[in-house]
Amino acid sequence: MDKIIIGYDPGGKNANGIAYLKVSQANKITGINSTTCNTLDEVLYWLIVEEQLNPGNIICAGIDAFLSWPTIGKWRPMDLYLQNKYSSVCNSVLCSNSTSGSMAVQGIQAAGVFVDHLPNIHFINETHPKVAYYALTHQKHDYYNGKLNRKAKLVNMKNAQRMWWELSTWIKKDAVSNFPGINSLVMGTEHEWDALFSAWFTYHYGILDFRGDLMQLKINNHLNLGLTNEEKKRIIKSSTTFLGEYYKQRIEVRNNLQGKVKYVWPL
Repeated sequence: MDKIIIGYDPGGKNANGIAYLKVSQANKITGINSTTCNTLDEVLYWLIVEEQLNPGNIICAGIDAFLSWPTIGKWRPMDLYLQNKYSSVCNSVLCSNSTSGSMAVQGIQAAGVFVDHLPNIHFINETHPKVAYYALTHQKHDYYNGKLNRKAKLVNMKNAQRMWWELSTWIKKDAVSNFPGINSLVMGTEHEWDALFSAWFTYHYGILDFRGDLMQLKINNHLNLGLTNEEKKRIIKSSTTFLGEYYKQRIEVRNNLQGKVKYVWPL
């Protein structure tokens, strides 16, 4: 029976991108689908009722949202790492302490629902499509080239077509040889692209070709990354209290996601 990997890009009205991959026991992609929804409950309805996915077959999910928060300072170490490594797109790396909206709210809500109600889910992966796309292609995630007005974005069709072609190429390489339709993925919205990319990226680098996990701060030598002198003093002065150990963790994860959150990356 095929395993299922979900990709989710939280957003507002008609901007919740949702996608999934079906993967064989030999870890080859056998099916895909994606769409956009208005709300998280519509996302869940589409997956379980309309697409008739078996909740027990869903093994992991990639979500374009914050899944952890800093215990000291403004920035998480992994965000500072990405800013330093990919300076050309450093403005795409946001601070979790100053971000609002669906990325900060609906993403973590979805992660909690997945962990609580999908009995065989192994992990939830935080994704960052804009930076990850640049890491793989050395090109910017340039789906849009401006705005028609304050709300409506102007799609750059040439760039959007290029990004869908690249994503279809990556999926094709990981799919069974007779997978239907992979040569001509129907171009959807940016939210669908981000969701499908999140699913593929989570599958490829979380299962097929694991290279590293940005959540593993100690292994990556990121525990002290970005600490100011004042923050270092705060850790030392609070060492005899619970705050000392709390600060030194650098990041925390909500209780029901403990042991489930990853941030896989092609280090």
